[in-house]
Amino acid sequence: MRSTRCADARALVEVLDTGDRIDPVIGDRTVKTKSSEELYHLTLLVEWAKAARLLRTAGGRLLPVKKNARLLDRPDELRGALFAALPRIGPAVTVSGWLESPISHEYGRGLRALLQWLYATTVPVPLSDLYEVVWQAVSPLYVLDDLSPDRLGHLRTANDHDIQRVLKALVSLGAVHLTDECAELTAHGRTETARMRGEPEPGDAVLRILVELADVDDPRFGGSCWCPPRSAWTGFIP
Repeated sequence: MRSTRCADARALVEVLDTGDRIDPVIGDRTVKTKSSEELYHLTLLVEWAKAARLLRTAGGRLLPVKKNARLLDRPDELRGALFAALPRIGPAVTVSGWLESPISHEYGRGLRALLQWLYATTVPVPLSDLYEVVWQAVSPLYVLDDLSPDRLGHLRTANDHDIQRVLKALVSLGAVHLTDECAELTAHGRTETARMRGEPEPGDAVLRILVELADVDDPRFGGSCWCPPRSAWTGFIP
């Protein structure tokens, strides 16, 4: 993940109103911003746009991807492209602090578990349930038996904070409705999650199969099947 030049970052924070603080004042001391990587919201926005192939870098400069510029006038397609890019923005959406979370290293696995759990229900899901589901998905990859209860608690808290950041990213797309206690996929979020899972959409071709069995009273039965495109998120369903 490359940082944006500081001069560009300062201009973008103001133009895009990202909410990042440049050279923040803490008490009576000004802390100089030395890298755009210190600007969480701007970094996430730029890396997300690059992952969705809306921006590219050339010679240290940010440039638009011309063939995808049309998406700026097609909000539904733009949100779809950004949603599809979610699996590729892990380093930008999760934040490395003094204690890195398991999901920051196993972002793809954690994101799949999060979306799968939200998609499996049509009612708001308690955040505590989502934290537990993602923890169970990513923590078995680590040896945690020797950690003290305090250390383990800090690790789980860091993991929960990163899940909150993922949920807020989904909220920015209109894909999740989030409260202080629960989260729920919106209609748009369900549509995009179904597409990511490789489920059929209206108008997709469906194969119909007719089978005739020998030596039975009712020998004929049929069924339908659909083959997902290669672009479907392979292995989405655990």
